Amino acid sequence: MPTERPKCTLGRLNIEETDNFVWQTLLDVLEKSHLFREETKNAVFGTKVTNAQHKKTLIGQQNKLAHLLSQRKKEVTLLNLLVEMNDPDHVDTIEKQKKKIKRLDQDITHLHTSIKRAETERVWVDWVAKFGRTIAEYRKIALPDERLPILSRFIEKIEVSRIDTQTKSLRFHFMFGYVGDDYDATAKELIAGDRLLELRVGNELLTKKIGRPKKQKPNHIEQSVTVE
Repeated sequence: MPTERPKCTLGRLNIEETDNFVWQTLLDVLEKSHLFREETKNAVFGTKVTNAQHKKTLIGQQNKLAHLLSQRKKEVTLLNLLVEMNDPDHVDTIEKQKKKIKRLDQDITHLHTSIKRAETERVWVDWVAKFGRTIAEYRKIALPDERLPILSRFIEKIEVSRIDTQTKSLRFHFMFGYVGDDYDATAKELIAGDRLLELRVGNELLTKKIGRPKKQKPNHIEQSVTVE
């Protein structure tokens, strides 16, 4: 099931090139993050159990959804029959039936959201279990449907603004303080990083035509980190 993109004000940019830049930036940040390494380690240790739990939960929710949809269909059929009869004695029954269908609709909407979340979690568990060993392979992921669940888990939104005719600013708002975090070996504890990362990027990097090499020259990017 598709996952919504992090909120992003891209403007008139080459979406494919910008998506590639965002994806590689995310992996760069996570690869250096001590906090993410700790999260990955904990997730990997619990992967087998978590996979089984997610599978069981997802199957149960899908079965419940099928039952609710079937029940709703029956209730709507009954409501239509009562309305067609046009009997004043059925007014209260019709109102009760409408409320019953409304409650079913709310349950169905809530279940759809839960199933979407469970499917996203499954993608995450599969991904994080392999991340530490296959970072180079994940840099090659190109399909939006494979990238989006991961991007949405780590990035709240991305803001793009124009600095001048040659440069744009990309502000990455991370869910947690992954940017520039550290580990105190003496105290054996993580030191929180920043949630906000700002990159100044040359326009040509985000507007290249499809098919041109995606090489990034060092002087194209100026990085600055801002503490929220």
